[in-house]
Amino acid sequence: MLAKAWLCKSTNLPGACGECHACLAFERGRAADYLDVWPAGASRIIRLDAMIEVPPPDDGSYPIKVQQFIRTPPLSATATIVVIHEADRLNQRAANSLLKTLEEPPPYARFILTTESVGSILPTVLSRCLAIACELPAHPEGFEPWALDLACGAPGRAREFQQFAAAYRPIFDFGQNLRSRDLGEALVAAEEFAALADSLQAARKLGARAADAEALQVLAIAYGLSEHRRGDVLQAITEAHRRVVGNANASSVFDALFATALG
Repeated sequence: MLAKAWLCKSTNLPGACGECHACLAFERGRAADYLDVWPAGASRIIRLDAMIEVPPPDDGSYPIKVQQFIRTPPLSATATIVVIHEADRLNQRAANSLLKTLEEPPPYARFILTTESVGSILPTVLSRCLAIACELPAHPEGFEPWALDLACGAPGRAREFQQFAAAYRPIFDFGQNLRSRDLGEALVAAEEFAALADSLQAARKLGARAADAEALQVLAIAYGLSEHRRGDVLQAITEAHRRVVGNANASSVFDALFATALG
C-alpha cells in the first residue's frame, strides 16, 4: 500500500487513487518504477549481486541491480521505489553497498525494507531507516493458533507457517512435547528431529544448513511456549543453532542437544 501510494500520480490523496497509469501498472505487476528484492538461493540470502554488478559467475537471481535501477528517475510514476523483503537476510557486503544510498538517496527514490526480525537487521542499516512497527490486529482472522503462537504475532511469518504446515507443524508439536521425553530417548529424538529438518528442507527448497537452522529456530520458540520449560534447554537450543550456522556437523549437534535437553 505504501509503495503504491508513493508511485501514484494523484499526489493530493492520502493514499493511491487506483486509477492513474502508475496505479494500474502496479496492480498488473508491470510498474516500471518499482523493484522487488527477495532473498535468493537455498540459503535465502540477499547477496551483493542484488545491489551491483559483480564478476561472473552470476546465477541471474537478480537481473536488475538496485544501484543501477535507482540511477534512472521515474518514467511513469511519482517516485522510484525499491522494496527489500526480509532485509535481515542482507549479507554484510550487500548491506555495506547500500549504506551510502540509504543515507543520501536520490530525491526521487524511496526504499522500503521489511523484516520479521528487526533485531537481526545490521545496526548500520537500521540507523539509516525510519523504523515502523506493524502490529497484528487484536483479533486476527484466518490464522491457526499454533501458527500465530509460533510466529510470535508476526502475520507474515504466521502465513508462511500455515502455507508449509505439513513441515512446520510437526516441529512445533515436537518442541511442545519435548519435556515429556526422558534421557533414554535422546538418540531417537535426535533422529526424529533430523528427519523433520529434512522434510522442511524439501518443502521449502532450502539448503541443508539453512533448513537445520530454521528447524532449530522453530524448536526454540515451540519449546519456549511449552509448560515446564527449562532455561538450560533453551540455551542449549540456541547454542545448537549457533553451531549449525557456523557449519558444524548437524548430526553431532543434534545428538549433543537432545542429550542435554532430555538429561
